[in-house]
Amino acid sequence: GQVRGVRLYGVRRGSPLAAAGVQNGDLVSAVDGAPITGPDVAFGALGRLQSGAPVRVTVETRGRSREVTVSLRD
Repeated sequence: GQVRGVRLYGVRRGSPLAAAGVQNGDLVSAVDGAPITGPDVAFGALGRLQSGAPVRVTVETRGRSREVTVSLRD
């Protein structure tokens, strides 16, 4: 079957993702509305974003999907 998202591990306390309520084990299924179908797609999508620019991330925690907005930093 098709891969649907990437599971996050190593979300650091104090990071933009942690501040938005994202936890270790959450599944990222989209970045700025673009479906994430694997790690390469996730890294490519994040690599094209500007530091400090807000980005919408769709995450699933224990089967519940939500969208959070975070600002990337160096």
